[in-house]
Amino acid sequence: MNVNDGIKEGETIHLRIRPSRRGVFKTPIHLQTFYAFIRSICPTTQMIITPISTAAVDTTTTTTTTTTTTTPTTPTTADDTESIHHKPTFFTLDIIAFKRGIFMGAIDPFMNTLANEYYHERCRFYAERIMSTPAAYAQFVQVIRHICKGNGIAMISSLKYEQSQSNKVYHIELMREYEIKE
Repeated sequence: MNVNDGIKEGETIHLRIRPSRRGVFKTPIHLQTFYAFIRSICPTTQMIITPISTAAVDTTTTTTTTTTTTTPTTPTTADDTESIHHKPTFFTLDIIAFKRGIFMGAIDPFMNTLANEYYHERCRFYAERIMSTPAAYAQFVQVIRHICKGNGIAMISSLKYEQSQSNKVYHIELMREYEIKE
């Protein structure tokens, strides 16, 4: 079949081209504001993330030392070891954290700020939704996903089974430059 089948010579063709989507935000969200909000409602956890191409680490030893298998990619300095075996901090976002945010009255002001200052006019409905409906948690997570994707923040989802019920749990990475040093 030819691409020009059905088109006569001299006939005008009208094509509708969609404008490119620039994202849902008109201005970037201040990550300090985002992390302050997430800190107020979510507990934190630390996970070991090791790139696949690095050496394997045995963390099951009973002493305080760890055993590292030597490979050509083994780091030579302490800074290299820290960057490869960094334990990033993650915020755990689940239905309990969402309900905590509703109870504390933190979610509505945050969503209003997002809708008025950051979202494009065409996308404001994401943040203007009522957070008391049965689908409110899923809608809230969608807004958090927008923020994470727009700022390159890792967001990992998992299923947690508890008392024969499954709940979706999200882990949001805290970027190193926003960590609080104690």
